[in-house]
Amino acid sequence: MRKKIDGLCIRLVGLGLFVVLVVLSSCNFMPDLHEEIFIAQKSARDENYQRSIKLYEDLLRKNPPIKIKEKIFFRLSELYAFHVGDNLKAVRYLEQLRKETEDPAWLVKVEERLGEIRFVQLKDFKKAKDNYTNLVNFRPKLERNDFYEFRLAQAYLESGDLQGSLKIFRKIVDEKNHQYSLDALYFIGLAYFQIANWDQALFFWQDYVAKEKSREKIAEVKFFMGNIYETKEKFDLAYETYYSIIGDYPNTDVLKSRIKSLVDRVQKKS
Repeated sequence: MRKKIDGLCIRLVGLGLFVVLVVLSSCNFMPDLHEEIFIAQKSARDENYQRSIKLYEDLLRKNPPIKIKEKIFFRLSELYAFHVGDNLKAVRYLEQLRKETEDPAWLVKVEERLGEIRFVQLKDFKKAKDNYTNLVNFRPKLERNDFYEFRLAQAYLESGDLQGSLKIFRKIVDEKNHQYSLDALYFIGLAYFQIANWDQALFFWQDYVAKEKSREKIAEVKFFMGNIYETKEKFDLAYETYYSIIGDYPNTDVLKSRIKSLVDRVQKKS
């Protein structure tokens, strides 16, 4: 009998959360656990998300082994974030997972998901900075390190820390093989634009326009550059810049309005 149980355990190892539970039940551990997890999974597949959440939360109260708890914590975070729209509860379960696990793979997943929820959904850029800082500092360096650095710089910018963002964006630009070096040029220009440092904004955006291949992205930046030239009363450059993006700038009416307004200003001054 024992040999049959051992054989069953070996055959089922590594086949996912449900299978792990079957193994445990075969070894006389919480015999109904695998049935409950199966029902929770089926409820989610049937889009009965509230029932699935309740079942998973009931399972946690039974204090299952850490390998099971890790998966349940993460699954609950997904259900709350993607299917219920309660990002704060998703964060709560991710933070519980981070507190209890010692597995580096889980720790990376937690920081990734926390950073994404806080940056994109909650707009909590200060806390998102902490998550992306942890990912950037992870050793050995993670495969998506370029993205984490870029998102970290964005989080600094969005949270109002201009100097912190510029430091990271400049570092990215200096790394020739960095995946986001061109995007960083754009954001450096944007950071200077936001504080009305027109000359620096123009300097970095001129470099960006020279390197960017997307006509739509070039048009967007040139529209901002035209605004700067208008502000500096360099009307010829403003007109030339606006005119160069006709047909590429997505909002034709706005562009034509800017050109007309510019021509009217020049005529009044003459």
